[in-house]
Amino acid sequence: MMTLVFGVVGGIGLFLLGMTLLTDGLKAFAGEALQRALVRFTGTPLQAFRSGAVVTALMQSSSATTVAVIGFVSAGLLTFPQAVGLILGASLGTTSTGWLVSILGLKISIGTYALPVVGIGALLHVLGRGRWSALGLALAGFGLIFVGIETLQTGMRDLATRFPLSNLPHGGIASQLLTIILVFALTVVMQSSSAAVATTLTALEANAVNFEQAILLLIGASGGTIVTAILAAIGAN
Repeated sequence: MMTLVFGVVGGIGLFLLGMTLLTDGLKAFAGEALQRALVRFTGTPLQAFRSGAVVTALMQSSSATTVAVIGFVSAGLLTFPQAVGLILGASLGTTSTGWLVSILGLKISIGTYALPVVGIGALLHVLGRGRWSALGLALAGFGLIFVGIETLQTGMRDLATRFPLSNLPHGGIASQLLTIILVFALTVVMQSSSAAVATTLTALEANAVNFEQAILLLIGASGGTIVTAILAAIGAN
């Protein structure tokens, strides 16, 4: 039992660590340029929507985009309609993680091939300077995402064999609300809806949860990710 738990928790941890390193590396590599582009290419709500989607897909964090937008609006650099377009674009851009996981992480056993990427990225980060070091950090994070997904897949398959959650009763409003609330709280703690999405996709692929349960999990994750924005908006203009 402990081995199953360790596999799932370890996979989530590696995925979160990879996401953090990728985000931090990209911020350091082109963070200022991305911020300038975020402000520059937001003339209309449609342009703001496109900018929010692209920047979030690159940074792999809708929370980071949202917090930046709140700061820009508070500083008077963006108008409210522009901010709305950026937030909607960020909501679209953050789905890139789910597509990445479903297209590559689940259909191709890419964890082994990702290990050299982690090694190259780590060496580049340690030996490089300036933007090269930041690029190495992003590469290492990108590789760790897929190592974490493969670890999570293995853990989920073992968990589905021992404890098939898809067989549990899941009908009724009460059980549905409980599922949403639990994942909402988990997403708040992890501060990453992408991790919750990756976990849900791997659980669905391993038949650990059924399709209806997966939908409820995603609804809870989508709700939990807004807490960061709420906290950032406290005291803002």
